[in-house]
Amino acid sequence: MKKLLHLLIAVVWPLSAEGEEPAPSLNETTERMVYVVRYIEVAKENVVAYEAALAEKTQKFNVGDGVDEWFTHKILTGPRTGQYARWFGPVTWSDLDRTETTHRVGVGTPPNASRMKDPEVVFWQNNLTPLEISNGETEILEAIPGSNFDNIGTDATRFGVAQRWKIKPGMLSGKEALILQFAEVMKLSGFALKGEVSRLASGGDYMVFESWIGFNEWAEYGKFRTLGYAPTFERVMGQGTFKKHNEEFIRVHDSADTETSVWELLPDQSSHGY
Repeated sequence: MKKLLHLLIAVVWPLSAEGEEPAPSLNETTERMVYVVRYIEVAKENVVAYEAALAEKTQKFNVGDGVDEWFTHKILTGPRTGQYARWFGPVTWSDLDRTETTHRVGVGTPPNASRMKDPEVVFWQNNLTPLEISNGETEILEAIPGSNFDNIGTDATRFGVAQRWKIKPGMLSGKEALILQFAEVMKLSGFALKGEVSRLASGGDYMVFESWIGFNEWAEYGKFRTLGYAPTFERVMGQGTFKKHNEEFIRVHDSADTETSVWELLPDQSSHGY
């Protein structure tokens, strides 16, 4: 993991040199929380067997006190439709150094000799890897402090909508200000939704941010979609406030289209359900 951090520093440093806000000194920073997500592709004819094996693995190794928690979503729409998202978090960057657990970025990748002593790794390699087309692109997403909102009160939700945007160089502070406004609006919206915004720290473009809106009932998400974000924003922030917010959004973001996907939690393949 330390090698990964050194690589990230090398990748991110040029962004700062080209107009990104300077990084704060080490004694000014608070370690941010991250999520680690692996995207797994399985052939249609192997889906039933794969989900059965994944449920067995999860219930055997990832349920109970003192074990690593893992969650599995089936991606229903978007560029990765049909794939599985297997993830854990939020944890700190330091937590990724815990060698005594499966909190490792490459949990499903070909193991070295020392990792093959771990029965959890052995189970995955013997029962899941043979059924996979791809054993997973891996992403690390860094949560933006203050971006979370929760009007549901459960750890997980049945469904979630993930949306991704790319910002222009030098627009980090502007983007984080927009994120805090978004979180405040969602907290006070009255809709039974929960979510958070994160930045892609590894496994893709560092200028990409992802917002997550979780919900248990499509009808509740439909209320939000029917009313629309602009009217919701003005209902919370005041009449006429959305115009300035939208102008800032356009200034901060790249013109590329928004990437949207819908995820469904698989409770039997997760450490706990919704």
